[in-house]
Amino acid sequence: MKFKLKFRLYALLSVAYLATGIIGALVFIYLIPILDYFELYPAIPIFYWATGMILNYALDRCRSWNPDQLTNVYMSCRMVKLLFTIIFLVVCINFVGDDQKSFAISIMFNYLLYTGLELYIFHLYNKREQLKK
Repeated sequence: MKFKLKFRLYALLSVAYLATGIIGALVFIYLIPILDYFELYPAIPIFYWATGMILNYALDRCRSWNPDQLTNVYMSCRMVKLLFTIIFLVVCINFVGDDQKSFAISIMFNYLLYTGLELYIFHLYNKREQLKK
């Protein structure tokens, strides 16, 4: 993948993470104001942004080394992300207090949201790269 395309991919992912994080914060502020863990909420999008950037970098490196194994590496990255999410959940649950169940639900909702977002953006860029060949 060329540098310009890589930069655009990471920039698009960062903007998408920022937008969904802000929308999620607005939902928690205005629609569900009774949640006690809102101070910890910014850690959720930051965590998913960091893991998304690292795992997408790994996918990009795999594509350049061995494109035939891209699907296997993609699925492995999803498993690693799920494992990191579970570890993040266990660590953060100690700081939440009484709203542990709703915090766990919001983390898993964010996991599904960001995974779907990454899948869609990754699909768009793979499709675009295939058209250039």
